[in-house]
Amino acid sequence: MITGDHALTAAAIAQQIGLQGAAPEVLTGKDLSALSDEQLIQAADRAAVFARVSPEQKLRLVEALQARAMSWR
Repeated sequence: MITGDHALTAAAIAQQIGLQGAAPEVLTGKDLSALSDEQLIQAADRAAVFARVSPEQKLRLVEALQARAMSWR
């Protein structure tokens, strides 16, 4: 889940819909800013919730997920 919402709000919604169990890992836009492209791909593998993410960070995250998908082929 990628959202601009606050991390606590995003975690509560993720928990309610059963995304990654009782305590989903939440990464914020601030967290994403500190990651290299390779680290972002790895983070996308383990986290299911990205909160307080800007439109630019959403694009970067989607591109990282696409790059990961291409590397699996």
